[in-house]
Amino acid sequence: MFVLSLIEDTLILPPKSFDDEIKTLTNMINKKYANKVIMGVGLGITLKQIVWIGPTFLFEGSATLQVRFTFIVFRPFKGEIIEGKIKDCDKTYIQISLGFFDQVYIEPNCLRSPYSYDANDKIFYWAYKQSDGGQMSAMYYEINEPIRFRVIEVRFRDVASKMKRPPDPEAATEGAVAANVDDVEEPMMIFGSVVEDGLGMVRWWVDEEEVEPSQQNGTYDDFWIRSGRWLRYGSVVGRRRGS
Repeated sequence: MFVLSLIEDTLILPPKSFDDEIKTLTNMINKKYANKVIMGVGLGITLKQIVWIGPTFLFEGSATLQVRFTFIVFRPFKGEIIEGKIKDCDKTYIQISLGFFDQVYIEPNCLRSPYSYDANDKIFYWAYKQSDGGQMSAMYYEINEPIRFRVIEVRFRDVASKMKRPPDPEAATEGAVAANVDDVEEPMMIFGSVVEDGLGMVRWWVDEEEVEPSQQNGTYDDFWIRSGRWLRYGSVVGRRRGS
């Protein structure tokens, strides 16, 4: 999830900073890269180490120099499993927040099947049916609840040039949302999938060792074993958001 990236940059130091060059460089690097998307690299977190400082050139009282440093970057790898919380939901995607990064999306084709969208509650649900042909259970993807997903893509987009264009008055209406995830203009977006057992809402699943023996032998009907994990469905049958 977090990696070290080697970066080289040219920085200009003001005269008042000459007495403490390392401290000034550290502050300048963090100000420029921390909590910013580095195109093609990831979301900058913090400086790890300055590994090389090139020759200094003085010009008009300031010092120009090249710096090479390692920076901690957030960039999950393809196939990595991450937990977050559902932030928003639209008929074209579910948006997830990781706390420090909100541009995570799951599109409908990456949800458990069969799925459906409740237009009244504005929420997706997995229409789970018991293997014995019993009743259907509506397993809701609820706002602000923990969700576990697998990363399938990290996408970068150069939005700097678009930001320079005059805003579209019609697109800037209050409360407007993107028609689909392709309309979301963010420099870095993560796409995930929950189609596997153990993925989806965290409360759906429980580890086998957490299940009481009486539940494992079929005394209760609200647990089914699937691929080494137990699917807990009894507590969410007919459940609606906010209930």
